[in-house]
Amino acid sequence: MECSRCHTKLPDDAVYCSACGERNGQELERDDYAYAAFISYRHLPRDTVVAKRVQDALEAFRLPKGLACLQGFQSGQRLGKCFRDEDELAASHSLPESIKEALARSHSLVVVCSPETRESLWVRREIEMFIQLHGRDRIICVLAAGSSSESIPEILRYRFMPDIDGEMRKMPAEPLAADLRSGASVSRRAELLRVIAAVAGCGYDDLRQREKARRRHRIAALATALIAILAIMTYLGVAAYSSSQDALAEESKLLAAKSQEQFARGERMQAIQTALDALPIDDSLFSRPFVPEAQAALELALGANQSKIQVWRPNGTIDSNGEVLAYELSRFDTCGVSLSDDGVIDVFDVFTGVCIKKLNIHAFEDVPADIAEGEWRLAPAGNRHLLIAHCGLEGLFGCIDMVTGSIVWQRPGLTVNVLEVSEDGSQCVVGTVTSDNTMAMALIDITSGEIAASMETGQNAFSAELGFYPCSFNEISHEAAVGAGEFIVLFNFDTASCDLVSLGMTLIYSVCAKENTIIAASSDRSSQDDVFAHPYMLAAAVEQSGGLVPVWHVEGVYSWLLTGSQQEAYPHEGEPTALPVQSGSGDAIACSVGDTLRVVELETGADLTNEHFGSTIVGMGALPHEDGDFLVLVLAEGALDGRFMGMNPAFHGETYSMSIPYQIESACVRQVADGHVVVLMHPVDQPNRLLSYHLDGSDPFPTGLALDELIALANEELGRG
Repeated sequence: MECSRCHTKLPDDAVYCSACGERNGQELERDDYAYAAFISYRHLPRDTVVAKRVQDALEAFRLPKGLACLQGFQSGQRLGKCFRDEDELAASHSLPESIKEALARSHSLVVVCSPETRESLWVRREIEMFIQLHGRDRIICVLAAGSSSESIPEILRYRFMPDIDGEMRKMPAEPLAADLRSGASVSRRAELLRVIAAVAGCGYDDLRQREKARRRHRIAALATALIAILAIMTYLGVAAYSSSQDALAEESKLLAAKSQEQFARGERMQAIQTALDALPIDDSLFSRPFVPEAQAALELALGANQSKIQVWRPNGTIDSNGEVLAYELSRFDTCGVSLSDDGVIDVFDVFTGVCIKKLNIHAFEDVPADIAEGEWRLAPAGNRHLLIAHCGLEGLFGCIDMVTGSIVWQRPGLTVNVLEVSEDGSQCVVGTVTSDNTMAMALIDITSGEIAASMETGQNAFSAELGFYPCSFNEISHEAAVGAGEFIVLFNFDTASCDLVSLGMTLIYSVCAKENTIIAASSDRSSQDDVFAHPYMLAAAVEQSGGLVPVWHVEGVYSWLLTGSQQEAYPHEGEPTALPVQSGSGDAIACSVGDTLRVVELETGADLTNEHFGSTIVGMGALPHEDGDFLVLVLAEGALDGRFMGMNPAFHGETYSMSIPYQIESACVRQVADGHVVVLMHPVDQPNRLLSYHLDGSDPFPTGLALDELIALANEELGRG
């Protein structure tokens, strides 16, 4: 049907117009309310905390006696249950119908507002549906972050109203709002009372005064009771001490369980601190009693006194203020770097997660206004230099000192499409797509920023729209192999010559080299026969006197999978990635693509293994070993997996596998300077967080440590953090 006032199209069962608020038709508003309020919010950690806080306050509040409530609530009663979809819809088979029914039976709507809320189509639909059922008067906004102008959805900030001439126009509206932002100057309790007053339909000042009076009565009653209790406490002193020790023991057990949960989430340093909090700090009479569960939790977090070998160990979590857009591990030391959408680069220790230095991308000249995902690359070079490249049209390329935070050199306005650092960290290869779709390449000294050699290919096989191109650089022969569509272009800086050879399908995603052999992993996504399956190719070419000569290729089809809930499913395609490894029989190439791991002989391309997993592979790396490299895989479902290349995967069992309670969007696997393999992962549902784990199977595990030795080791770990 159509609104008679503003002519907005509405569902047939709408009671009110969602645009102007006009009552339409003969539909009667339901009055069989099951919920005091429906709480609408984005399922982000910050917004979830605020939503839960509002729910707890509303459900626990009992209206003071004598309070005049205009909307059906009686003084002296509790407001009743609130609907929050995380609690109420876990077992629902028809989510939209469940939400509509809950909205219909909710007296009020509380919208938790943050800058992300305005992007949520789901929150907007819940607001529209509530207005259509109940009108706009019983909607309360709660600020969780940001200002009201950037956080409150537009549908609540504006409504269609007649102007002085009677014409319907979009006019500003002033929705009732409470401020529960972290660090806000207003009282949190007072703001919650404001929400309660709006839901109950009573005056805020009246409610506040009656609540103050009720608290005074309670304090007086408590004071009277306290006098009686103090008289009894003398008699019950010994029993009270015994009871308090029992309570502390139970609390210690709960803290021990919390420590184990933190460890499972990768929050190792927090797990150590929580386990310490559960243990006695001295031998005094009033110290916390010892419980074995607390010692076991500390041993788990420290990796000490363990009977079972724990191959994977969490290092810690790295949390940024903004969403992480790019990150990388350094192979030159034990640090990692990440860039978030607020322009801040965090330099952190990969074994503790502690931030070492914060840098700002805006220190460079002509930084693009939009810090967008997929357009930035970070490349650590040596133990203090960090290269920063931008592939957008505005472009940026520069080098920053990670120790001092100062800019070493910069080239503003340079669009970078290829960036690869040499093994020793002294040079880098940089490529830029020109206006005629050729590639200009340069060999640059990282310390000075000076160009050591440059050249340009005559092949117009490139496009700036594709962003960063895969590249492999041989610092001995001064050759760079770049994947361009289905071709490999080989640049030789010594002879200033180029060679081009077809070595893939529609698009090459990964290029690597082993001695004089270049390997490319590619895929063809042009076919729409099956959107969950794509053909792929792994191919090799050998450098000969006449140029690159293809020697073998293998093809296959890979599948990619979804993770997450029915409401928010995340695709993990798993682009083809090639990695040189040592198998038990010699040189080999490992290729991860979608849910498939394929290992072939380097010389012939003959299959060694072809394995399929129940999840997309989002990261791969290797630890050199004399009997065959140890291959590390990261799966999107939240799993770390590993296997020795010289052994049948069936023999590994669960020894080298570990599940973590996250869905993983992407991962970086590196062998860092101290020899450990470190895995840095970006979770899907926590965009501000990185997880750091390392392979610990080769380390000697401390055993036989007494409690005081464990506590000393824990304090040493925390001191390093």
